[in-house]
Amino acid sequence: SSRRDRIALLQKMVRQWPFFRSLLSNMDMVMAKSDLALASRYAELVTRRATGEPIAYLVGSREFYDRDFRVTPMVLIPRPETELLVDLVLREGDRAHRLRILDLGTGSGVLAITMALELPRVDVTATDVSPAALAVARGDFNEVVAARPAPSTEVPVVDFVRLDNRTRYSDQFLMSRIEIV
Repeated sequence: SSRRDRIALLQKMVRQWPFFRSLLSNMDMVMAKSDLALASRYAELVTRRATGEPIAYLVGSREFYDRDFRVTPMVLIPRPETELLVDLVLREGDRAHRLRILDLGTGSGVLAITMALELPRVDVTATDVSPAALAVARGDFNEVVAARPAPSTEVPVVDFVRLDNRTRYSDQFLMSRIEIV
């Protein structure tokens, strides 16, 4: 593919550049042990990226709505266009009463957490079938809420719920509780 070609070309150019060629061949003599560990980690990340692993997984985070969220291979990486959903709810949401939002398949929790922080009156339920994804979402919630520049008097609340084949929600429950899915 053209992407592989670009990576191969970059690798070839780095190897041909005298500074890098010298550095790579004499790395153990030039660098301290801590530098070698860092260089080794960097080389590992470059290799993982060359195989197509997304940058967000390599660095462990992704920005969403001007907030940093932790991401792991256990959750999907938030896409920039998903922010449009938040914009739509903020623009169209009825602020006169408390909104009830259900985030199905919450993953890293970006939608649920962002809605809870951006909307003054909202009840958010974030669900996922993956315990690992819910752990990431809960961690993101704690980190993002703690990082708020000026905490308001009202602390946002997100109810994290694991769905599995034993979880049953009646249509009446969903209809009475949820307005935005």
